[in-house]
Parts: sequence; C-alpha cells; structure tokens
Amino acid sequence: MFADDKATIEKITIGDDKFAETEGFGAAALEPAFAEQFVGKKAPLTADDFDVISGATYTNDAILEAINEAWESQNK
Repeated sequence: MFADDKATIEKITIGDDKFAETEGFGAAALEPAFAEQFVGKKAPLTADDFDVISGATYTNDAILEAINEAWESQNK
C-alpha cells in the first residue's frame, strides 16, 4: 500500500466480496477514480485530503480510518 518512505500511498483497493453499500452513495467508493485520488498522498490523512462521497459519511470515515490504521501499523 505504501511506498518505501512508509507514508506515500502507492496503491489502494477498496471493497471486497463482502462490500455492501447503498447504490448511489457508498457504492461510489468502488469507482476507480475514487481510489486513484489517494495515490501519491502521504499518510496520515484527514477528510480534507480527499474528495469525500456526499451522503456516505460512514464509508468515507471507514476508508480514512483504514488508511491511517495501516500507516500506523507499518510505522510502529
């Protein structure tokens, strides 16, 4: 997920076979353009660092939390 500097995001995958979100809201997180906006950014992130999905607060928060937790675990 992170580059050698352990902060820059190289790749991100959102969702899996258990991903269940509301069509038209959280499901927008599966769009390639949504994930691509994180590439090149440095963790930790805040909600100001990416274009959130309108009406999908839980999804946005979960993605942000997952990125930051992955960064924290890698930098322990």
